[in-house]
Amino acid sequence: MLSLGSYLEPLFVKQNISSYFTQLETWLEAESPRLPLFIPFFVALGIAAWFSFGQEQATIFLFPAICIICLAFWFKFQSRLSLIMFMAALCFILGWSAITLRSEIVASPILSKPWVGHIYGRIESIEKLPSREIVRLTLETDGNQSLPEKIRININQDQFTDNYTHGSIVKSKVRLLPPAGPAVPGAYDFAKRAWFDGLGATGSALGEVEIVEQAHNNQNIDGIRNEIATYVRSKVSGRAGAIAATLASGDRGAIAIEDAEAMRRSGLAHLLAISGLHVTAIVIISFFIVAKILALFPSFALRHKVPIYAASFAALIAIFYTILTGAQVPTIRACIAACLILAALILGREPFTLRLVAFGALFILLLWPEVLMGPSFQLSFAAVTAIITLHETQFMQKLVRRREEHIVKAMGRFLISLFITGLVIEMALAPIALYHFQKTGVYGALANMIAIPLTTFVIIPSGAMAFLFDIIGLGAPFWWICGQSIEAIITLAHYVTALPGAIKTTANISSATYALIIISAVIMIILQTKARWTAVIPLVLASISLLRTEIPDILVTGDGGHLAVVNTVVESDIDEGKKEMLLLRSGAGEYIRELLNENAGFDGPAADIKNWPNAQCSDDICIISVYYNVDKEPWTILATKSNNFVPAMELAAACRRVDMAFSNRYLPYNCKPKRLKVDRRFLQSSGGVAIYLSSNVIRNVASEQRHLPWSQYNKMRQITYPER
Repeated sequence: MLSLGSYLEPLFVKQNISSYFTQLETWLEAESPRLPLFIPFFVALGIAAWFSFGQEQATIFLFPAICIICLAFWFKFQSRLSLIMFMAALCFILGWSAITLRSEIVASPILSKPWVGHIYGRIESIEKLPSREIVRLTLETDGNQSLPEKIRININQDQFTDNYTHGSIVKSKVRLLPPAGPAVPGAYDFAKRAWFDGLGATGSALGEVEIVEQAHNNQNIDGIRNEIATYVRSKVSGRAGAIAATLASGDRGAIAIEDAEAMRRSGLAHLLAISGLHVTAIVIISFFIVAKILALFPSFALRHKVPIYAASFAALIAIFYTILTGAQVPTIRACIAACLILAALILGREPFTLRLVAFGALFILLLWPEVLMGPSFQLSFAAVTAIITLHETQFMQKLVRRREEHIVKAMGRFLISLFITGLVIEMALAPIALYHFQKTGVYGALANMIAIPLTTFVIIPSGAMAFLFDIIGLGAPFWWICGQSIEAIITLAHYVTALPGAIKTTANISSATYALIIISAVIMIILQTKARWTAVIPLVLASISLLRTEIPDILVTGDGGHLAVVNTVVESDIDEGKKEMLLLRSGAGEYIRELLNENAGFDGPAADIKNWPNAQCSDDICIISVYYNVDKEPWTILATKSNNFVPAMELAAACRRVDMAFSNRYLPYNCKPKRLKVDRRFLQSSGGVAIYLSSNVIRNVASEQRHLPWSQYNKMRQITYPER
């Protein structure tokens, strides 16, 4: 016999569900002014799903998204929850569709293997790299000789003359390679950039590049950019001139490697990427000059609204400057923001809002969805979002509010606000820098207190005045001021980099951990009610994951040519437990050393294995003992150093005595180490590997890249086999 409670229980359950639903609707109503800010976030989720799982596997997420849209239509958007779920699902599909369409549009044949031969091509673009003493020519082949339609070759700087112009047809003997993927798991993927740029091969000229037909109309934006960069370097000499040319034209090719690295390690690299700081200064200068000039004509100023004309001219200058400097993501974002701010000022609306940032992000993601996964987009939007969010707080609004006070107090408040802003920006950018570069600067906030005002109020204005006064031949004093100011920033960057503890490094952060950090930040920034504190949950999970991030003990590049070992010191009382990195080949170039350092979370010079006490090396083979923990027994490794013949029986005997064997050659079948054999055969199918001894985990490039259309491990990608 059923009790009365059993009859009433469904009613109470229904009442509770109804109560929860009402509370949810009330909360969504309170958050409604900020909910549109989630639109670019859900578009980004669709793009990220495509990159993480590939076009085929990402379609799994489309079915539930379509179901949500259908349910929302079925219930006729009777609640705010159904409307939000509909918008989230629609934006997710929109993001997935944008990157799918973009990938299909840019898809072009990729060279399948190294190739040497003679080519004809039309010069599409010229990129000068004086710091590396080379010039890059991007050529259009029109698919002749079964080559990719667009290739890029390097020529020596000495070979380049003014006869090489846009549109000229050239011929040369070249060595071409497929665009290189990551050398080790987590490393930079040039093949991705090449795919979206339409590049099917890269290489270098073997001998002279002969001009077959000179272009008749060779003036284009690249030519103008190169002319401006050359002109600026003629006015400002040395390393300051290289950075001045970057600020004027976006040409970074002349910046010395050590200066670029110092700027990055000191937290000042954003000054080299034309972004909001530079565009804002250009817009303000343009607006001020035009407004002052028009004000000199009373008949015009009294009949027309001068700010409208000044703002329109400033917007045109911002667009021209964006195109001139290469239209990179930060510049486009800044240009869009500047134009919207100018429009808001004309209409009398509040210009500095997160909605403006969201609109800019949505615009870029829909047109160039691939930029989402790159550091440029993430750093740019994280910085401007952090600035606006900080200055929305009551504390900052009170701090920066104008008031009648002594100039010393005003300057003090300005410096304090600048320091706090720089500190918040560094905190916002640190996870992004650690994820992409495995390192971040510690003293960036202090360095930016000096560098940002110097750039905004001295370098950019003096550069603009130098161009203006050069018309009448009086620009030299302004060029001198600009050069000396840039020299001061370079000196500051090197000084900060040399400070103890200036760099914080880490091993590769997993994508899941990074996603938790991003989700936590988005929730904290967008939501305004107490629900924003739910951001603590993904943040705590990300922190736990970060603490458990392992450093790879062994890294092997995809060609097998370079092996790095991260060893734990066990024999020194002072340095016990300290990590040290060892390289098999002492002749490794600076690029390879930096790449291995970054992906091992190591900051410092790598030692040569042959000079290490726990290694026994001949000219051909090294036997190495690797400690991954002070309390564990070492692993023994065999690694070949040369391509010289080694008797198979001797090699087999050596393999049986070690835990792992590594080689860039094909090891014989009877080479059977106790745990793992990594040779050319293995690497051809796996790509570069990262080995974690403590957890017995092996990461490889192939498993992380196989789903991407540009990966050499994707069997479905378009390839080309050139004729010799």
